[in-house]
Amino acid sequence: MAIICSDDFIAFAIASIVYNLPTSILGLMFPVLSGMEDGRKRAISRTIQLSLAITAPIALALTIYPSLPLSLLGQNYVQASNILTILILEAVASPIISGYTSYVYAIGNYIHVTMIGLATNVSRIMLYVILISTLEATGVAIAYTLGTIMALVAVLPSAKGLGYRFDWVQYAKTMTIPAILTIFLSTLNIHWLIGIPILLVVSSLAYARMSIVSKADLLEISQAFMSKERMSRMYVYARPLIKLIYGE
Repeated sequence: MAIICSDDFIAFAIASIVYNLPTSILGLMFPVLSGMEDGRKRAISRTIQLSLAITAPIALALTIYPSLPLSLLGQNYVQASNILTILILEAVASPIISGYTSYVYAIGNYIHVTMIGLATNVSRIMLYVILISTLEATGVAIAYTLGTIMALVAVLPSAKGLGYRFDWVQYAKTMTIPAILTIFLSTLNIHWLIGIPILLVVSSLAYARMSIVSKADLLEISQAFMSKERMSRMYVYARPLIKLIYGE
């Protein structure tokens, strides 16, 4: 019988924080999407782009430093590093799936929402049965991640049928920037105290300078968290940083 230990559950909990980031952003956007008559596709595309820009650097940082968050809870949890690495790969596809599912739900096409959900969960259950008995907790992590890939596969024909086009070029740019940095940091075995700031800062600068994340995107997401009055007060302090990031 497979045994899943507490450290494995901790790995799942940490991974869930990362791949729930897109869901949180989309949750803030959903009331707006539901009330829109036009421009839903464009709004969702921008939201997916922003979600990827937030999620990808964090997820990739955890793939090269998986022991860091686990070690903060105790050295006994570090043995779940491989499981966390497998799980965190799911976060790369999560913004695309969550974004498209929110769009389909907003337009009232509940059959497609159901089909995507079934593709995710049925494939996971089948893989659980196959993998848990031999790989235990690692099998659970692999099955969970592969279930997300199956959801992405299910999204493609759905999007084609509804005339929704994904901006794969932009998504690739968003993921390539932190991926290259991850390979560089991993190859040189850079310590996390240096590596994580490099990964997050350089990715942010690249996103800004390449217009992957615009100032309008920052404004839009900020409006979901605070009032216009508070934003005006915050902008006075944030303006020098924004000018530095965008090279103005």
